[in-house]
Amino acid sequence: MHVIRNHQTKQFEAIYSLSAGRHWCLTGTPIQNKLNNLQSLLRFLRLSPFDDDKSFHKYISGLLKANNLSGLQNLHNLLSSICLQRMTEVLQALPDIIEKIRILELSPEERIRYSNITETSPKEIGSLVCAGKASSAYQCILNPILRLHLFLQPLYI
Repeated sequence: MHVIRNHQTKQFEAIYSLSAGRHWCLTGTPIQNKLNNLQSLLRFLRLSPFDDDKSFHKYISGLLKANNLSGLQNLHNLLSSICLQRMTEVLQALPDIIEKIRILELSPEERIRYSNITETSPKEIGSLVCAGKASSAYQCILNPILRLHLFLQPLYI
């Protein structure tokens, strides 16, 4: 959700341009800071007519800004029709997590690749944080997680 909450960014445009038969989002906060966060989700999901700025303003944001209660009703109807909400009771009924630990035997080449990822990533993240570039640090954190996932994935097959 965080990477598509603003439909005016290059990152949103890149993600939006991906071809797929279906689009879906998983978020605990469909409206994080602004109502426009929701509009970006609707645009990503291609939920017409609300994915269009003018329609979203006409039926939701414009009415809410004018203190028109129909805007709130429209927002409620929209969210209830597109969102699946899990209540605490449902979550508590889920089975307990079963944790399995597997020790992987790495070849010398795999050990070098693994060490490279785990040793260089904290340094890169630390330098970005120290330089005051927190947003870049977030992206830098996701990169080694993805690299580790891709590295370990064939080992589980």
